[in-house]
Amino acid sequence: MSKKQKQQEEKDQQNKSEQMEKLIAEKKYFLPIGQVTKRKKDRKTLLVLLLLIILVAVGANFAVDAGLVKTNIKPLTNVFPD
Repeated sequence: MSKKQKQQEEKDQQNKSEQMEKLIAEKKYFLPIGQVTKRKKDRKTLLVLLLLIILVAVGANFAVDAGLVKTNIKPLTNVFPD
């Protein structure tokens, strides 16, 4: 790179920084600080809820299979012989 190119890049970078500082000072540019954390928390909550639903369904299936719950529904598994 030539000196002119380096100087031009430095000048462009400085102008860009000044523009960003100006936007921040005018409060027209806001940084979404807590957005990523909130999405991760929502995703984790959804995953835990889904796993809980699956565990309840599997437990209900085993309860029907073991004869603890009397229904007309046949269990999906036959782990406990009659």
